Parts: sequence; C-alpha cells; structure tokens
Amino acid sequence: MGFSPLCCIAATENCLQAKHQRRWCAGKQFWPTGREARWCDGLLRSTGFQTILPPGSPSATSDQGDHTAVMSASSYHGPGTHALFCDGAVRFVTNTIDAGDPSNPSVGLSENGTGKTLTPPGSKSPYGLWGALGTRANREVVTIDVRKRADGITEPRRQIPAEQLEAVRRKPIRTWTAAGGRGKMNGWLVSCAKEGDVVLVNEKGDLKYLTLSDLIGEDAYWIVQSLVAEKVQARNQLLDQLRDAVGLLERKEFGAFLTQFVDASQMSVQEMGIASAFVFQKRGLLIQGFDDAIGFAQSGQVNIQVNDNRMLATFNGNDRNLTGNFVMHYVNGRWYWLPPPR
Repeated sequence: MGFSPLCCIAATENCLQAKHQRRWCAGKQFWPTGREARWCDGLLRSTGFQTILPPGSPSATSDQGDHTAVMSASSYHGPGTHALFCDGAVRFVTNTIDAGDPSNPSVGLSENGTGKTLTPPGSKSPYGLWGALGTRANREVVTIDVRKRADGITEPRRQIPAEQLEAVRRKPIRTWTAAGGRGKMNGWLVSCAKEGDVVLVNEKGDLKYLTLSDLIGEDAYWIVQSLVAEKVQARNQLLDQLRDAVGLLERKEFGAFLTQFVDASQMSVQEMGIASAFVFQKRGLLIQGFDDAIGFAQSGQVNIQVNDNRMLATFNGNDRNLTGNFVMHYVNGRWYWLPPPR
C-alpha cells in the first residue's frame, strides 16, 4: 500500500459496500473490536499512526506485514484529532488538513523485483502539510498560524468553568447580530482573545465560538470597548488586592488567603492540595513575592495581557526564590495568584 495509500481508502470502501450488500469481503478487521482493543500495545497496527492519510481516514495492513501498513490518526472528536507536538504544544488537527495526493507513493526504499518505485528517502513528503509535520529529519519548513482555520490546525478549546459562566450570566443580556444580517442571538460575552476569537453563551447555556469578523461592526466594537474597560478596572484593583494578600499572609490567615486568592474553579483537587502546601511551607517567600509585585505595580511596571482567554498580570523577575515569573490572573472581577508549576 505504500506505492499508493489511496488503496487503503478504496479497500475500506469496498468492504463497507460488501457489508451493506451482505456479501463476503476479502478484507478483515485485525481486532474484532477495533484498534482500541490493544491500546497498550506499541505496535504500529495497534496504536501507531503515520502522517500519510489525513486524520479520520481508514487504516489498513496487508499480507506483506506491518511495514506496508497505512495507519491513520483518529479520535472520537468527529472533525479531527488532538496532536502533541515536539515542543509540548497541543493542537487540534482537522480531518481537512492539507495532506497532498494519496495516490503518490510513500517515501522509502523500493522493493527489488516488484517493478514499483517508492519516493526516494530524503525527498519532500508528498502528503502536504500533514506529511511535512511527520517527517523525522527532512528539514521541511512549515508556517503554521494556529488561529487560521484554513490550515487545519487550531488551539484546542479550553473548558469554561461553571462558576465563570454563572458570573457572566448575571450581567445584562445582549442581542448579537451576525455579519451580513445572517441571524441574531440573545446571550452574553464570555471572552475574547487578542487574536479576535470570541466565545458567547446563549440563554440555553450553549457556547458559541466565533470571531469578531463574524459579528456586525457595532457588536465587534462593543466587545473591544468592553475589554478595554475591563482591563482598566482590573489595573485599578490590582494594587489594593496585592496588599490584601500580604496582610492575610502576615497574619497567617491561610484559609482566607486560599479562598480569596487561589481560584479553585481552575484547579483539580490534587492541584489545590499542592497549592495549599506551597502557601503553608513557603509563606515567607510568598510574602516577598507579593511585596515585590506591589513595588512593580506602584511604579507601573506591570505587564497585563490576555492569554488563553484569561487576563494575566506578570511581574518579571520579582520572584528570585520562586519558579518562573510571579503571575496573577483576573477572573470575575478580582485577581487571583497563579501558583508556580510543579
């Protein structure tokens, strides 16, 4: 099948047609319950995949062994699958990503005596962007804008905590109009990232993922103005809340500090336990971190930006004895301390 991965698709279609017509098919499923039956097996046919056919495509082996297999990435997410990149980033790769021409032969050493030729090793992958992402050391250069839907790779959608949605729905409701007058919706603004990705929630609680360009100009302008006003409000509140945090820590009111300055809705039980232990064990260092943050805030040296739909205040270099930068994040009208990664 390496000489034409398109055969994998054709074979699958033939077997599906034979099953529908209740007749015998020469092909068979290696595991009766599917590939997930051997999820702990490291073999290609069980858990591996190649960047040949796009995600969601069929997989197949042949009687010549696993080395001739064409195995596709798949998931239960419908239009695509999550992929872990070598830099640790997780992206959602759609089934429509550019995957070149599946009738082209794969890259590899041709078998003697077959009369067929594979694409020579070291050649550019014939399977488009998807193929280039999967090569081992071929030096392809690809430019990926994870916010462009056209290239088939996007950021995975972050879950919106129920507490945040509840706070959002306590605000006045607004009627949103789609660009071009394609329709209207009553609901609330949940978030808007700096790239222009907008999340709305309607009266039924359904989340709608849009961009600013999907809305009429009046609504898009309202969103931008709201974000500016919220950023000003957040900056004005920051200094007082930093001082409140120091006061609680100095008085050893750990419970009150955790309630007021650690956002439990964004953390698992285990993460909350680690954060609690950090506060108890590193109280002195934490006070120093907050004191330094107060100094930065008083001098106006605070970097406030929106990242992953959250407003973050970063105090670079003020936590010499902590891990990374000292960070606060703003949710539902107040600032929370973001514990360092463990």
